Amino acid sequence: MNGFELEVAGPFDLEAAARFLEGWPPTAQEVDHRKSLRWSACIEGTWAPISVEVLQEGSTVLCEYEGTATVEEVAAHVSRVLSVDVDGSGLEEVASRDSVAGELIRMAWGLRPVCFWTPYEAAAWGVMSQRTSMAEASIVKQRIAREHGEPTAYRETFPSPLRLLTLERFSGLPPVKINRLRAIAQAALDGRLDASHLRSLEVSTAIEDLQEIEGVGPFTAELVLVRGAGHPDVFPLHERRLHAAMRLAYGRGDADVEELAKLAQAWAPYRSWVSFLFRSKAAQNG
Repeated sequence: MNGFELEVAGPFDLEAAARFLEGWPPTAQEVDHRKSLRWSACIEGTWAPISVEVLQEGSTVLCEYEGTATVEEVAAHVSRVLSVDVDGSGLEEVASRDSVAGELIRMAWGLRPVCFWTPYEAAAWGVMSQRTSMAEASIVKQRIAREHGEPTAYRETFPSPLRLLTLERFSGLPPVKINRLRAIAQAALDGRLDASHLRSLEVSTAIEDLQEIEGVGPFTAELVLVRGAGHPDVFPLHERRLHAAMRLAYGRGDADVEELAKLAQAWAPYRSWVSFLFRSKAAQNG
């Protein structure tokens, strides 16, 4: 096993992240959480399969992993998945200037957005979950991993883009979704879904570029950028549950999306993070 440490700036709670992953349909069957958090994935770019195990000691995240990826690749992967690649020390300032956001931040102190293992996998989830329940999409995702994924010391990963590109049929997925998944696999191989690439672009440009991929609409494009690439400062314009939760919390039942986006400006540079906390709380409340 190889290992490394990550120093985290600002509040972070690995236990909270683990609890979220265990209840989140895209990953609910993929993580092992006891004293540590464990998962398997393919590393973006090289698509080498790895299994990782992480612990927290104070402000330090301790990680051990198995696989052929480099320490630098795995550190970047873990940092993005857990959103510890962003300095969160400014959250107190956001909390002080917006009382609604402040209550959320303090109630879930240390909970940061937990991302898909890769933006590619986020895009694939967007396609698999179209016009179906998240529970059903989760079952299909796990079956694809078992039948076509890469084996690791922990469990099979979601198929690499090279493997997904060869998929011609799969029970539970209609031909149109198969074609879209293959388009996403090709986009990943072409580097169009690389997290660093997406985060280097202006938000509007990234959203537009993502929608040029077959099967990726506005909602999925935002999902890929925010919960795939881990961009910390995006206000989702197509997340209805977020908007409904905001209207209720701010007492603005008639507010349109433009008005909500203006309210969210107070959350910068953590608009993705506060949006995540709104959705997380709404999910807990049913």
